[in-house]
Amino acid sequence: MLQSDNIRQAIREKLAIDTTLKTPSGAEFSVEAVSPVQLVLRVGEKKLRLTLHLDAVDDLVKEFKFIPPGGWLRIGAVASNPQPNTLGAIVRPHTSGGSSASQFAAILEHIQVAEINPSRPARIRLTV
Repeated sequence: MLQSDNIRQAIREKLAIDTTLKTPSGAEFSVEAVSPVQLVLRVGEKKLRLTLHLDAVDDLVKEFKFIPPGGWLRIGAVASNPQPNTLGAIVRPHTSGGSSASQFAAILEHIQVAEINPSRPARIRLTV
């Protein structure tokens, strides 16, 4: 059974500071800080700081309860007004600004709780 605490624990255990990852579209970002309540990421060419509160994990788990096992959720990474029923809509209220759905998807894949299908439209499914 999918649990928010299991995903949070995996993030703390498997995501190291200074890790560099790629979004589904290939853009690089890095992890500046990991805490029990938030992640701080550096994104874009200017390495802008983006904070992602881990309450997003709770909302993600709630959303996947409505998706059949093994089902896909569109990532929908847009800077403003993400479409409903996308990872972008789930994550947006938990960020310091800008879209972080692609980064969150890459993190979930990195910690081995999700799989990404990068073909358009990019999608994610949980594997735990």
